[in-house]
Amino acid sequence: MDRDQTHGHPPALVIGGMHRSGTSLTASLIAGAGVHLGDSLMAPAESNPKGHYEDLDFYHLHQRMLAANGLSTDGFTCQETIDPPASARVEAAELVRNRRATNRPWGWKDPRTILFLDFWAALVPEARWLFVVRSPEEVIDSLFRRGDTAFIVNPRHALDVWVAYARRILDFVQRHTERAAVVDVTRVANDPAGIVTVASTLMGIELVSPAPTYEPGLLMAGQPDHRTAFVLAARPEAHDLYTELLRLSGIDTTSLTPHGPIRMTDVAEAGIAEWAASCRNRAERASLEAREAKARHALERVSSDLEAERIARCEALARADSLDTTMATFADDLARERAAREELHQHSSGLTAERDRLREELADAAQRRTESDQEWSHRMKAAIREREDIVADLQAALDAARALAAAAHAGRDEIIQTLKAQHDALRHELEVQKAAFREELGHQRTAFRTELESQKAFFRAEIKAQRDAFRAELEAQENDLQVEHEAKTRAIHTEWEARKDDLQRELEAEKNELVALLEVERDGLIAQLEAERMIHESLRMDMTGRIEAAVAGTDRTILG
Repeated sequence: MDRDQTHGHPPALVIGGMHRSGTSLTASLIAGAGVHLGDSLMAPAESNPKGHYEDLDFYHLHQRMLAANGLSTDGFTCQETIDPPASARVEAAELVRNRRATNRPWGWKDPRTILFLDFWAALVPEARWLFVVRSPEEVIDSLFRRGDTAFIVNPRHALDVWVAYARRILDFVQRHTERAAVVDVTRVANDPAGIVTVASTLMGIELVSPAPTYEPGLLMAGQPDHRTAFVLAARPEAHDLYTELLRLSGIDTTSLTPHGPIRMTDVAEAGIAEWAASCRNRAERASLEAREAKARHALERVSSDLEAERIARCEALARADSLDTTMATFADDLARERAAREELHQHSSGLTAERDRLREELADAAQRRTESDQEWSHRMKAAIREREDIVADLQAALDAARALAAAAHAGRDEIIQTLKAQHDALRHELEVQKAAFREELGHQRTAFRTELESQKAFFRAEIKAQRDAFRAELEAQENDLQVEHEAKTRAIHTEWEARKDDLQRELEAEKNELVALLEVERDGLIAQLEAERMIHESLRMDMTGRIEAAVAGTDRTILG
């Protein structure tokens, strides 16, 4: 499809059909062929595990349009005229602009689109339409099996909705033959490449061939003849609509069995009600089987847990026996440790007394050092005073010599020489005394320093020995605390083992109670299903008799 044919917009394809007609399967093929069906798609569900391929923007817009007209948002309505409100028209126009802006082939799928065909055809003139059809009895059976509330209350409504959708599709296709095509769901499942070819022809573009997504068993084809008779009796036009839609899809309908007028409306409606009930019973039976399987699985899991608990209990008892032996050994070790601890405590008391004695000796040594320093200071002061006395004596001698020099100038030189000799002798003697004093003072200092270093080394050794003893005592105390902690841990473990036995008994009682309740519930459900089966079997036999009587009456009328 070129730009002239699409009014300058990228090509678009709308996939429509009655609910449960195979539109999701068709949409999966079209999406796989390269048509963009939306960024936010509806998630898979139990009734449609492969996915719906419904653009949530169009889905929610259709729901709001239905709600604005006071209709069910599911789209199960037979109302012919549904007018979108002004706000929805604006939202739809914006939605279409956004999809066109992607500038690639696009489209959407939602069965509710059938209720607004003319609105969308006018808003999106470039759109092409691909409708999927499925026989009314297959669609109704699928709706009954899905369990929609609307059809539980009124089973006949499912057929009425199918007819309303089929009429809208047929009328639209007849008015827009160049823009629309009809395909049968059987062809969608059996010939996916052919469906993509139909879409390519409609859109005027080349689409890729997608991988088949249909799985056998997802579509239940065919229904018993009496259900087809119910549909024909309740809404005779349904067969004509379906035949015409198949003809538009290209299927030869001449082989379809024609039918005359059938007037068994009451019987047909009763049969449709029985049909819906049987579908619900099958669904309930499947649900019951699932619940039973779940209960069996739970019971097996509980049994497995109990067996594992029993094994764990045996292992725990074996460990408990081993722990008893270990505890006896630990008790003996603990008694020995306590005796050793008492002995260590006594030794510690002795070490404390020794430490106090050493501290007193250290104080005495410090006192002696102080007294020695004071004695050395006194001796230094005495030497200084002695030096001063010598200097004073020399000064007196010098003064005396000077006096003699003043008295006798004649023997001055001799006296001076004598005085010099005396002065040198005195000076030499002073230097000798100074050197001797310095030497004695150095010896005393060296002796004091050696004694002090010896005392320091002795005290360091004593302090290190006390520190090692204290560290050993601390480690022994830590070991005692560790032993006491392990004893407490074993006591707690023993208490937990006793409590575990109580919990085991409680779990066993709860399991027995659960098994009893499950058995009672299962027996009740089986009895209920059996009663319902007998009721439905009676109703089916009654309906069959009434149908056969009605058919016999019709044959007699025709023969008469």
